[in-house]
Amino acid sequence: MALMQKIIFCGVTTASGQMWRTQRNLVLRFMRNFSIGKAGFEGSISQEVLALIRELKKFREKPVKTAHLFHSAISNIICLVVYGTRYDYDDPKFKERLKLINRTFELLGSGSIFFMPFTDLVAGIIPSLWELTPKLYKIHQLCQGSPPLASGRLRSPERPNRFPLPVREIDAIVGRDHLPQMSDKPHLHFTEATILEVQRISNVVPLGVPHQAREDATVMGYTIPRGTILLPNFWALGHDPKVWPEPHLFKPEGFLDKDGQVTKKDEFTQFSVGRRMCLGEPFAKMELFLFFSGLLHQFTFQRPQGAPPISFKSRAGFTLTPISFEVCAIVRAQRGDSAFNRLFTDSEVHLLDQLIPGLKLIFKRLTYSVVVKTS
Repeated sequence: MALMQKIIFCGVTTASGQMWRTQRNLVLRFMRNFSIGKAGFEGSISQEVLALIRELKKFREKPVKTAHLFHSAISNIICLVVYGTRYDYDDPKFKERLKLINRTFELLGSGSIFFMPFTDLVAGIIPSLWELTPKLYKIHQLCQGSPPLASGRLRSPERPNRFPLPVREIDAIVGRDHLPQMSDKPHLHFTEATILEVQRISNVVPLGVPHQAREDATVMGYTIPRGTILLPNFWALGHDPKVWPEPHLFKPEGFLDKDGQVTKKDEFTQFSVGRRMCLGEPFAKMELFLFFSGLLHQFTFQRPQGAPPISFKSRAGFTLTPISFEVCAIVRAQRGDSAFNRLFTDSEVHLLDQLIPGLKLIFKRLTYSVVVKTS
């Protein structure tokens, strides 16, 4: 037990007091000295984006479960930071380490929820709920008259006119010759808004890490005695209808102001807040942008023919993870490809090169006029 306490409660995320301050300063100094999360590290992330793209192309547009590929890509970047090297996705040692990490998170279970006082009461009624579930499900189906995953359809990524807009923005601003770079991010407003909305609606970490009040305090009229366990509810902040109209719907335009500029709200707390916020936030944001924009630049993702609708339901654990699903990664036409050449002649490509600066400005204005009219 003493060993487990050292493992779980001595890291920079869960430690407190002088130990936490020392570790926090060490991590910040390390990240600053190695330019982690800054422009100098962009090349390393971009190389892993290319590696992931190559892996997806190996499936030749056939159905694939992408979770393990994304785990490998992100873990490789961490390995590059910590060990100074990356691994092939099929490396036996690398795969075994990923398996152990995933198993660790499974054993941690629902994490913070076990600090809530009602869990002992809930545990006693779970067997009865399991017995009632099939009957309740049938009643629900009869009353609603709809197939499973109906609620997920409200937020489904297959909603029309959602992802095509970021794709068109990327094509107009970045072009087809190279992958998006961090220098493109200030101009890809709708793409960034889409990334923010994905984080808000998925809310991967719904509950923050529990902490203990060191002294008596009063917050907004509430008395918090010394020793109280404090558990931030990030899910509630990201789904408050007073802040986010129709919070169950996927609406990237909620992160755009009337001029089409990206704007954030105080209630957007996906990386926590205060001195306890995620130290790797700049690094994570860079990864999110380069992977998301790079994949949309290279592929069109489609649900396999005959497959069930993709659901926004998730498995509860230390984090919320999506239910396993398959997609087909359809390679988009690039310059030099026969498919691209069938669309444009050499003279037309030359004309496009001359028009692109003006087209970027026109597309930007057109994009946000569409957003304003449809929102």
